[in-house]
Amino acid sequence: MTPGMGSDLLACPLCGSPMAAGTTAAVGHRCDSCRARFLGLAPFEHLLQEGVGSRVWVACAATAQSGPTCPYCSQSMRSPDPQPGLPAGLAVCRLCQQVLVPASASEWMTQYAVTAAAGGIGGPPAADGTFLPSECSSCGAPYEPDENGRCRYCHTQIAAIQAPVVLEANPYATMPTSGVTTLMDLANTFLRPRRF
Repeated sequence: MTPGMGSDLLACPLCGSPMAAGTTAAVGHRCDSCRARFLGLAPFEHLLQEGVGSRVWVACAATAQSGPTCPYCSQSMRSPDPQPGLPAGLAVCRLCQQVLVPASASEWMTQYAVTAAAGGIGGPPAADGTFLPSECSSCGAPYEPDENGRCRYCHTQIAAIQAPVVLEANPYATMPTSGVTTLMDLANTFLRPRRF
């Protein structure tokens, strides 16, 4: 089915089965038949340690478009050339900025997953030492509330809005410590009628 036509289903690039919108580890789609995941580049990078996701993206830059067909744009995706540290089967659509992760890459994803100590799974530590959630409870996107406390992907309220702190100048900060004339001048400043 075509995205944007009232359905969350896409055809899996590997087996052709319908992929449902995922809500567990990241914004994206998952195939229940072959267990492949189709993720946006940003959520894919958030799931992995610093630089691992971009390494996949860069490794696919110069390769031929000979991989599976992207369900969004119908063009062939790019797979990285075999190299140490990258699993076989990964594919990238550079036009749509999507990453196909086959079930065979699940162990690799686990190996390079962000840990709670690094602010990933389990979320970054809050000011009181507890851990924030790692994902939006509504859509599964990485936990990144905007300035209004809403999920950047589905716009659900996921965090408390911080009240703004207004700092005003303290008129007493520069008050002179001695001298009758200056103290009188200061008193006159505050006692003068003000016009609004």
